[in-house]
Amino acid sequence: MKINKFVYKPAFVEGVIVTEENMEEVAAWCNGVIMKSASKFKGGADRNFVKVEVLRPVSLRQTQAFEGDAVVKLPDGQNFRVYTKTALRNTFDQVVQMDEASPSPV
Repeated sequence: MKINKFVYKPAFVEGVIVTEENMEEVAAWCNGVIMKSASKFKGGADRNFVKVEVLRPVSLRQTQAFEGDAVVKLPDGQNFRVYTKTALRNTFDQVVQMDEASPSPV
């Protein structure tokens, strides 16, 4: 038996980190809706989030983009996914685009 090595195909995606300032723009971009989440803790403040239509979510949280989360458009260009900051960092590397005035990487 011959064991082969494989590499995941790289897939470039567009994404945005949700902030209080851009929440309305993010909701418009992903066809989401801004909603308010009631705090589970006594005296805790309600938090706004973007409700995102997600293909086959495993949990309700996967449809809620809170401040600091990322909304990512999948490679099919039609579906979105919500990532926490940690999940985004563990799943993707950010592409750094060099402007024309910058020296090219060696």
